[in-house]
Amino acid sequence: MSAESRIRRSLSVDTDVDRLLRRIRCQIDFGRAIDDGRFTEALDRAEETYKSYTTYTDLQQAITKAEQTLAEVTKEAKTFTIHLVGHGHIDMNWMWSWPETVAATHDTFASVLALMDEYPELTYSQSQASVYALIEKYHPEMFEQIRQRVKEGRWEITAVHWVEGDKNLASGEALAHHLLYTRQFFKEKFGLAPEDLQLDWEPDTFGHCNTLPGILRQGAVKYYYCCRPGGGQEHLRVGEERPPLFWWQSPDGSRVLVNKETTWYNSYVEIGDNFALPAAAFWKKTGIKDWLNVYGIGNHGGGPTREELDFFLETRDWPCWPKVEFGTAQGWFRKIEPQCNDLPVLDHELNFEFTGCYTSQSAIKKANRYGENYCVEAETLSSLEFRIWNLDSQNSKFQIQNSKLREAWLNILFNQFHDILPGSGVQETRQHALGLFQETAAITGAIKRNALQAMAKDLNTVSLLPDTAEGIEERELLSQYPIPTTQHLARPVPTERNPPHLNAPFEAGAGQGAGESGFSRASGGGHRFRPMMIYNPCAWKRTELVEINLYDLPEDIPASSIVALDEQGNAHPTLDISSISGGNHDWGHRRTTLLFEAKDVPALGYKVFLFCEGEPDADHGGIDTVDEITFETPHLKLQLDKFGSGIRDITLKPATQMFGSCIEPLGCWEYVTEWPTGMSAWLLGGNRSKSAAKLVRDERTYLETSRFRVHGNGRNEATASRTGSNFALVATNDMNVPDTSSKVKLKTILSGSTPRIDFFADIDWREIGDAPKGIPGLVIDFEHGISGDVLYETAFGKVERNGDEGNDVPSLRFSHVWGELSPGESCGITLLQDSKYG
Repeated sequence: MSAESRIRRSLSVDTDVDRLLRRIRCQIDFGRAIDDGRFTEALDRAEETYKSYTTYTDLQQAITKAEQTLAEVTKEAKTFTIHLVGHGHIDMNWMWSWPETVAATHDTFASVLALMDEYPELTYSQSQASVYALIEKYHPEMFEQIRQRVKEGRWEITAVHWVEGDKNLASGEALAHHLLYTRQFFKEKFGLAPEDLQLDWEPDTFGHCNTLPGILRQGAVKYYYCCRPGGGQEHLRVGEERPPLFWWQSPDGSRVLVNKETTWYNSYVEIGDNFALPAAAFWKKTGIKDWLNVYGIGNHGGGPTREELDFFLETRDWPCWPKVEFGTAQGWFRKIEPQCNDLPVLDHELNFEFTGCYTSQSAIKKANRYGENYCVEAETLSSLEFRIWNLDSQNSKFQIQNSKLREAWLNILFNQFHDILPGSGVQETRQHALGLFQETAAITGAIKRNALQAMAKDLNTVSLLPDTAEGIEERELLSQYPIPTTQHLARPVPTERNPPHLNAPFEAGAGQGAGESGFSRASGGGHRFRPMMIYNPCAWKRTELVEINLYDLPEDIPASSIVALDEQGNAHPTLDISSISGGNHDWGHRRTTLLFEAKDVPALGYKVFLFCEGEPDADHGGIDTVDEITFETPHLKLQLDKFGSGIRDITLKPATQMFGSCIEPLGCWEYVTEWPTGMSAWLLGGNRSKSAAKLVRDERTYLETSRFRVHGNGRNEATASRTGSNFALVATNDMNVPDTSSKVKLKTILSGSTPRIDFFADIDWREIGDAPKGIPGLVIDFEHGISGDVLYETAFGKVERNGDEGNDVPSLRFSHVWGELSPGESCGITLLQDSKYG
């Protein structure tokens, strides 16, 4: 039975009247939309003709006559083509759990496959490698049906990323891995090469970073489909108005062709809507008469409906109407591309959208940053490990480890979906995301541990022992232990390369540190001498303050007497911070936590230090204590706020003027109450006073310090005198959040060798917001006091912004500002963070 027969059999005469009126009304309206003055008279006569009916038969005849009147308009209408692409937007774990995502995906695909059997014209496009992977895992029979439809050309894959992910918060390395693993998946499962998948489908992504075209082009992507290219929800828009079709250019000159969807990616179609009018509007702005019409129910899946399909099929027989073709999105892009040479070129980021999402759900944000770091570190160390063992890619251990790394990365990539990483999901969303992150941390932690053990196995730490009575005694002690075996590492032990190791009686760290690094920071064996290998995972040489833990030291060795001997025998001082790092006990072990400076650790390499009792070399100072809150280093002079938080005054040497503000300390903590909005995860509501339900701009509530202490300044508590200088100082502010039960413990670390100040915070947050009282939160204010453009990190790049009007803007790890303190005195400050994006 034809589509027309199905329709007529089910409709009453009254409904037929509505359908006929809709038919002529749509045609006339489209004719007027494309009229340049040539067709006005014919359109007016046609409109008068069909309005003269008195019976159903009269109406049929009147419409036939009206359509004949539109003969010249029909010729022009048939020069337009509407390309119909069925679609079902599937949000991963947005307002539901993972099981519901799996079920919604199955039901959407089951509907599409059934409709394909019924409607041979139907084509369907679906993005996101993750949805194909879940169907393969949970519904393998359906996966085979989809593979068959893909071979037929009726099911289009529009996935070049694992998910439709956030494009402001994902790192460049993560975006590269999206391309890598998605390409691998579709090559293996569908036999599709990168040249077969050239469209990045991102309809609901909340903004797009400036470097994305360059990353996409290196992954063989040429086309981009989106709906939110900046300026939505009354947000500040970067650059000019977005045309419906344009070239988007990154700083490296790479371009992709962008279709900005003008009718949205979910149809929610009202049958009878004039779906050709957007084609006319598109033509007027682009000069192109081929228009892409994406239709189908979405968000919770759904896809095309019979109602839509029957309506589209009916319109193919209308005379004064564009040609209507079922096709694919890539097919449309490839058809119009030759006509796009003169389109506008936008060479900036496509932002901003939903700026509240840069900070919503802090736990997910932290999991993403740490997860990306874990995966990169594990990949690098895995490569070094296989180089050490001289293994090739065919080795079974290599293949198993690659598979594990893939699993670790895919957990992180999945969580970069545009309703997970931005924090716009529900409790189940967060629970699933953090569970995936924990699995990634376990996988990468094991890989890093094995690789570092492989590096450390051949280290002759005995050679670091000094020629002292204690050193000789330690050698005698070590001779009682056998050479450690490496059988579990699958290679024989070459005895000539492995003298007895100082760390033979290996002691792990009771898992300590695994929550932050992915693996525990181990403590070397030995009695009075403890070796530690410090590895640098970055691609540049570094000098850093490093925190280490030593377990069960002999009780006659005070922590204050320990030095770090480097490979040349230089003795570096350490600072005992056990009392501010969780105490001295760790699951039955006595733990000593020390801070020391690891100098010039090579890129992707390591240095070995021996921790033992001794006297530091005389030239390891750097920080002079002026008074209890004022300190001077070779790079800066600063004054801490002992009653609040942050830095009251700061002078950058050799400049002579103050950089910070005495009124508002640099890095001060504020308690805010945000005005609730209808979309509180997406939109920031502005702060309001506690005394009245009104927005405020100048009233601020700062956190107050209940206890302030500086560690490492050599203070004599009895006389309040201070002695000498030190390589590092640690200040602690125990802060109360006013009128709440929440507390913040802030740790500020100063180094004598670098113009860097490190802040660490432990936050005990007990506040819950609601509509009447607002949403409580914390803000750290780094108001720098100098004007100018601010430089922010983007994926594999950077962007300069100015005039953000106080709005939140996205950044990855850093923002930087240059300024001039006075004529001839310039300065700059860089803010780095480990888990924030706003």
